Amino acid sequence: MTAGERRLAERLEQKLDDDYLLWYDVPIGPKHLHPDFVVMHPRRGILILEVKDWSTRTIQQADRQSWQVFMDGRLKTQPLPRPAGQR
Repeated sequence: MTAGERRLAERLEQKLDDDYLLWYDVPIGPKHLHPDFVVMHPRRGILILEVKDWSTRTIQQADRQSWQVFMDGRLKTQPLPRPAGQR
């Protein structure tokens, strides 16, 4: 778990009411993808969260297809995930 994921997990556990369920790094869907968090509420539905430990200092550029960020001392391009209907 990264520092950003840890901070978010602590906040979610502190702020969510008892009727929410919170899972970390569980396989979901037919491809068994592992989002960082899955939050479920019996009446409000499901929220899937992917946490990025980026800051305004590390983000160099962003557009609708990708983000360019400094990670591990290098500039990396991170593609944005597409909604299932647009694959």
